[in-house]
Amino acid sequence: QSDYRREMIKALQKNKVVIPIRNLEGSFMGFSSAQSYVAYSVSLAIAEFMIDRYGMYNVKRVLEELGKNKSIEEAMRDGLSISYEVFQKEWQSEFEKGRG
Repeated sequence: QSDYRREMIKALQKNKVVIPIRNLEGSFMGFSSAQSYVAYSVSLAIAEFMIDRYGMYNVKRVLEELGKNKSIEEAMRDGLSISYEVFQKEWQSEFEKGRG
């Protein structure tokens, strides 16, 4: 399955399909099976990127801030010391380079 996920991510990159992080917030319940698979796969790639870039300690801080009912913007600012918009740009840049 992870090979299939990697191939799907590579296909998105090759076709320059970047899914905005905001589209992945909230529930995937309204998605079709295929859309859900893409959403979960891209979400995993984003999480892996976040861990690689900022370390597990800081990712844990973001999760703790979310657990305090903070918005994703506040949690990223407090946990990673960057804005949500900067993170989105970093992710998009890495994704477009074929990483992520």
